[in-house]
Amino acid sequence: MQESPFVLDAEGSKLAIRTRSADGNWLLVQREDGTEAWVEANKVITETAESSTQSGQDRSPSNVIPIVEERLVIDREVHETGVVRLTKSPVERTETVRVTTVEETVDVERVPVNRLLEGPIEVRQEGDTTIVPVMEEVAVVEKRLMLREEIRITRKRTNVPHEETVTLRGEEVVVERNKPDVHEEDQWQTP
Repeated sequence: MQESPFVLDAEGSKLAIRTRSADGNWLLVQREDGTEAWVEANKVITETAESSTQSGQDRSPSNVIPIVEERLVIDREVHETGVVRLTKSPVERTETVRVTTVEETVDVERVPVNRLLEGPIEVRQEGDTTIVPVMEEVAVVEKRLMLREEIRITRKRTNVPHEETVTLRGEEVVVERNKPDVHEEDQWQTP
């Protein structure tokens, strides 16, 4: 039974060769801990496990291939890209407000009655009209009450449009966006 070819790393550990790149210039090797790395094929001396035990030769430093792996390190920097300034100032505006108000007026009407009464009459209400009797005693052969007149008070309601100018206060916000001063050393540079 033949084992797959292997190489040795700087510590003398065996690295199994898993595959070769399509152009044949790189080898994918697997370490004993299961991690993998790509190495240049022209810098690797490959052997099988059989051939290394049969040869009985010690490994010299020239047969040891250092495995190099590139790693990506990502870092972030904060760069000021703009400035926002808010300015708040009071604003006054004039508006005309239309409201409907209610006014009450009273019409007073004097109605002559001149009628004799049996007894006093109370103030009474007929719809929106209040009737106030005005009585006096008059001399007759016998003394009786005579209704001389009634005063009729009628309440009327009318809607009167009313305009008034009022001042309302508010606030306005202005937003300004400014780019920061960029110095040559602060600018992004691409390789």
